[in-house]
Amino acid sequence: MEHHQRANAFLHCSSTAVYKPMGHHVFKEDDQLGDNHAVWPFLRTYSICKIAAEATARWAARRFELPTAIARLSVPYGDRGGWPAIHLEMMINEAHSGAHRRPSVYHPLHEDDIIGMVPGLLESANLPATHGQLGGDDPVSIEEWCGTSPS
Repeated sequence: MEHHQRANAFLHCSSTAVYKPMGHHVFKEDDQLGDNHAVWPFLRTYSICKIAAEATARWAARRFELPTAIARLSVPYGDRGGWPAIHLEMMINEAHSGAHRRPSVYHPLHEDDIIGMVPGLLESANLPATHGQLGGDDPVSIEEWCGTSPS
């Protein structure tokens, strides 16, 4: 952001992984933040890093007077993968997905739709930085996209 401080606006892509786990709950923008990914051995610091990155974006927006929008992406996916594809790969390789340890309701969003929303997100950039959730229309849980049920 320092390098591009003369830009008209800045977009920081975050994640709904910033929210405290709350069971099969549809996250709201003002829900409590927390470590949502600590149970995943390969993602132990993901949530905490996303929370820190949002704080850094808010700080830099003030520091450089750069209008900023923070988009908390629900579950991005595309032709090259995403969270559902990672779970499919884990199931194929008979690795435990941990799906039931941190269940939540997500709203998958294709990468093409995300790209299409960038101009509007940049238009929503403000000082102080604004944040909002970005997801598709259809709510789904990890159990549903994995075809399993809670144990």
